[in-house]
Amino acid sequence: MKPGEARHYELPSRLDTLGALRAEVRALALEHGFSQQSADDFEMCVHEAVSNAMVHGHGLDASRLVEVRIEAHQSGLRVTVSDSGPGFDVAATLRGLDTAGEEPRGRGLRIISSLSDSRQWLDDGRRLVFSKLP
Repeated sequence: MKPGEARHYELPSRLDTLGALRAEVRALALEHGFSQQSADDFEMCVHEAVSNAMVHGHGLDASRLVEVRIEAHQSGLRVTVSDSGPGFDVAATLRGLDTAGEEPRGRGLRIISSLSDSRQWLDDGRRLVFSKLP
């Protein structure tokens, strides 16, 4: 994929659809010059973003689609993951990670925040845009 080109995916909200996507995004990262570790990190970010949309956004309702767009840039890859769920308060979720006495939440957000080079949650958390450099 050349800079400026993009790939689009629409996945039913079923976790068993993630395997093929993970393999494809990993290959894409390696083709784009990512190291093995950076490709692993990129694959993990995509997995977490899409699985969060499926589970939390759509409640694993297979009739609802998660949209994924991966765009090549000179400096790396940019991913947009969108769902049509109710959204959530991103700032509050990030502040409340692993609050004592409560079920740990936000693991995927923490992974994406630590492994991506930039990230932004939009539309009340229904859309995530993140970038990863090689």
